[in-house]
Amino acid sequence: MKPKFLYFSVLLLVLSNCKTNKVPQTSWLSAEQLAQYKFYPELISTGALEQNYLSFTQDERVVFWTAGNDWEKQLPFLAKKVNGRFTKAQRIVELDTIYNGAISPSGRRILYTVRQGEETSTWLSQQSEGQWLPGVNLTDQSGIKAGYFQWYTEKELYLYTPENEGDLAMGRFVGEQLEIEPLPTPINTARGTEFSPFMGPKKQFLIFTRYLEGEPAQQGFFYSHNEGSESEPKWTPPQKIEALPYGWGASLSRDGRTFYFTDGLDIFAIPFSSLSLKRTP
Repeated sequence: MKPKFLYFSVLLLVLSNCKTNKVPQTSWLSAEQLAQYKFYPELISTGALEQNYLSFTQDERVVFWTAGNDWEKQLPFLAKKVNGRFTKAQRIVELDTIYNGAISPSGRRILYTVRQGEETSTWLSQQSEGQWLPGVNLTDQSGIKAGYFQWYTEKELYLYTPENEGDLAMGRFVGEQLEIEPLPTPINTARGTEFSPFMGPKKQFLIFTRYLEGEPAQQGFFYSHNEGSESEPKWTPPQKIEALPYGWGASLSRDGRTFYFTDGLDIFAIPFSSLSLKRTP
């Protein structure tokens, strides 16, 4: 579900007055500033293909992303770190083309979505002896349709479901079965599309993308702070992150310093501290 009704060229009409490389807190990045934060422009955000999504293994030694010129049929790629840098993109030919997907913390599983026309299905592929096995159709098994995954642990994840124009949910693997439960209010809306969630460490916060037709104030990245605990979250009403342009694919580095996202063309890595978001001590 790449929103085709917004284009980044429109966003670039709003320029910030910031004269440094620090991300402004209350206005969008200019094109020049954003270009400085492209993630691995020689390997990933090359400009040759549109970049749609990105995820890491827990140790951040493997990165998975999708790229293509057809947002419904993206090519899945992997790269591994060598001497502290990602090198040589490797296409995962066993998955063919996919809609979106994410690699698990262990790096042994990839959960992904396939789209054919208006129909989507959810698939799981596992690695064996260095090869990715043919995917298992979880939609056929359970009837679940989901996408834009974030693996919180090897068994718990957060994802998009098509209910109510698009809602966020928690997923849990019970054996090889995926079970999902919608996130509580005030995260989801009845008319808006919520998708592409990122649950922060210890569930301190949740970042996701929302799109509500005709309401610019309800289009972009949103942030909700957990006033409860990791086991019993209590979410504050989501607030729009004004520093960021419209995009999706929110992710955070393991050390908490770098925030990743895509505008549908490139993947960017910006200082998370510059967003000045509240976090639980």
